[in-house]
Amino acid sequence: MNIPNIIKIGATTYEVELLEHWPGKEEGDFAEYDPRNNKIFLDNSLPHNQLELAFLHEIFHAINSELDEFQVDALAFAMHGILNENNLCDIPHRGE
Repeated sequence: MNIPNIIKIGATTYEVELLEHWPGKEEGDFAEYDPRNNKIFLDNSLPHNQLELAFLHEIFHAINSELDEFQVDALAFAMHGILNENNLCDIPHRGE
């Protein structure tokens, strides 16, 4: 899956940053959606498959901030499966 530097979700453009540490990161954080600054942070040390899942997870937060973590995880896992099973994730992500 291609993880872009910038992604547009609805009317908002988000900067996507692949980092191991970011402002406010706590132990065990793998990703963060920051709606105030229009950013999505992803832990670049994650294995590729988990990085893709974290990216989709944060996209679903950006789409609907009213969804709880269980709902966002379910959507991210389902979408990741759909994309992979239909060979829609064959584009390598940045750095590969």
